[in-house]
Amino acid sequence: MAVSKQNNRNNKYKLRGRLKKQGFNRWRYICTGQDSETGEEAHFFIELCIINPAQSPNNISFGYQPELPDNEQNIQELLTNATLSTPVAKSQPSYVCVRAGICGTQGKQINNFYPINELSSGKDTFSMKVGPCLFTDTQLEGKVSLSGPDTELHPEFFSDSGTIAWKIKYEREIDFTSYYNGKGLAWIPTGAKTTFTGSLRVNNKQYILSSIKNSGYSDIAWGASYPEPFFHLSSSSLSSVITGRKLTNSCFAIQGLYNNKLCLYADFENQKLSFVPHPLLHRYEATWECNESPESKDGKRLHWSVSVNDKHYIIDIDIYCKTTELFVQTCETPKGNNTLLKNLCSASGYGEIRFYKKVKKTVEMIEHAHATNVFCAYGTTDNDDTPSTEDELEAL
Repeated sequence: MAVSKQNNRNNKYKLRGRLKKQGFNRWRYICTGQDSETGEEAHFFIELCIINPAQSPNNISFGYQPELPDNEQNIQELLTNATLSTPVAKSQPSYVCVRAGICGTQGKQINNFYPINELSSGKDTFSMKVGPCLFTDTQLEGKVSLSGPDTELHPEFFSDSGTIAWKIKYEREIDFTSYYNGKGLAWIPTGAKTTFTGSLRVNNKQYILSSIKNSGYSDIAWGASYPEPFFHLSSSSLSSVITGRKLTNSCFAIQGLYNNKLCLYADFENQKLSFVPHPLLHRYEATWECNESPESKDGKRLHWSVSVNDKHYIIDIDIYCKTTELFVQTCETPKGNNTLLKNLCSASGYGEIRFYKKVKKTVEMIEHAHATNVFCAYGTTDNDDTPSTEDELEAL
């Protein structure tokens, strides 16, 4: 199923007007690959993010100002050995960031930054190129790399060391044309089910991406700042508990909070449902939680719980993830002033989704599915001096 023309139009640069001075535009891709030697499965993310393009178009500017080294020798080392751009002393960040990472017990992210003016884009179709990285409607190609010493010298990068390179083609098989766009925030799951083919290399280890084995996702988001708290669940690896069959034309994606509510999109074998906050067009109720569940044979786990209902349908979702497979993804917010978003992330969530239809005063179960390879995230913003999701993870 080809992606809609409307979403091809929506999948473009969005930072105009006031968002040029305080805003972000992020394209995100989640994919699964197999180790070329062992066949072991791993989950990856690749992101292109533009922050506050009008603030500092010619130089990389960071809003996060790390503490200076605590002795004279370290200060001299910092001044003589810094090999990457030194952050400009401004309160708001302004740059293009390419992020790539691997999820799981060895979770990491590597971030590379570029001045806004080094980004080139296509006029008629989505095509973004910066440094060695290319992002289009069908292709992802590029590399991020950072040395160990530079990781230590630049805490404002919030990056691990290493190299990740990729050459990937992708196809968005299921998308949604309705989307949340209000109060300075917008989000579209442009590829709630996306298949990827190609290869990806983490340091010296190569992974093969196959459309047959791949469970993928892609979206675009933009706005004045990130949703808070940040809550996300998505998967297209569903199988019916009722029939035992794989649900090859099904997926779901949840994100928020938007207007104090979750957005939810679901497709159950070509029956699409959208729950998008709007005071007049669609009234629905949504409850959610993300907390530690009682310890089980799988060890400590986080539990994402969601229930959404309107006058026609009810969707209940329960997703679990081992805490050992969570990692913390940290990034600056467009607000700057040392304000950070810290997300607990994983792409190996699992659980169940139940879909009911209301029939008069009763409910009828339409589908009960098992979900795997769920990309899950939960995070809050802080000013680097308050308890964060990273503290929560260490406490688990």
